[in-house]
Formats: sequence, structure tokens, C-alpha cells
Amino acid sequence: MSEKDKGINPLLNIFRTEWIYLGERRKFFVLSTGLFLIAGLITLMNPLVIGLIFNSIQESITSDAELKKLISMIFLLLGLNVGFQIFHCSGRILEELTGFHVHRHYTNEKIRRILELPVKWHKDNHSGDTIDKLNRARNSVKSVSSSLIFQV
Repeated sequence: MSEKDKGINPLLNIFRTEWIYLGERRKFFVLSTGLFLIAGLITLMNPLVIGLIFNSIQESITSDAELKKLISMIFLLLGLNVGFQIFHCSGRILEELTGFHVHRHYTNEKIRRILELPVKWHKDNHSGDTIDKLNRARNSVKSVSSSLIFQV
């Protein structure tokens, strides 16, 4: 770890690492984040529609027009849930795909760097420790890049 990286927040560091290893797939990362944003906005509309449905029921329905309005609000609630699932599931699929690509690029880059080291380094350092560190790092990057963005 370099001196400039010591003061950086670990979460920001892993996001920066993810951004570096996304490469040409950055547009899919931004798209999946946008899909999660839209899904979140749709979810925020649910309490409003439920409140409108309850208000409509409490005001007593006296005409067919009011009944049709109530039924349309119930279908709107169903439509909001379907819309949420469409945007959320699409975002999750893109997030998993970008997580896989980040994991693959990160692993390939680190293995390439390890293989470029001189033979003396390999004799002095135990390969099991190196493999263990690489596996822990790549699994951490994969778990963050394939699930943490949704939670943030």
C-alpha cells in the first residue's frame, strides 16, 4: 500500500479499484446504477398510491366513476410493483455481469503481475500465501462489485 493510499477510506478504495477494472463495461455499471435509481423512485411512489386507495375507500364509493377510479388505483399499485421488478431485476443482472467482469479482469491482472516477478522472489515467498491473498482480494472485489452497489 502506498503512502497516498493509507489515508483513503477502504470503501472508496474498493470502488476506485472496481472502476479501474470495469474497463469498457463502465457504461453498464452506470446503466445498472440508473436502473436501481428508477426502481427506488418507483418504490417511493407506493405509499402515495396506497394512501390514495385508503382515502378513496374511506370517502365511501357512491358512483361507478369512483369505483372505476379505485380499481384503476389498485391496478396502478400492481403496475408500480411490476415496474419495480422490471427495473430492479434488470439492474441486478447487469450488476452481476459487471461484477463477474471486474472479478475476472482483477484476477487476470494480479496473476499476470505475479508471474512477471523474478524466480528469486518466487523462491523467497511461499506460493500458498500469495494465492491466499489473491483469493481473498478477488473475492472481496467480486462481492462488492456484484452486490454492494444495490445496497448503497
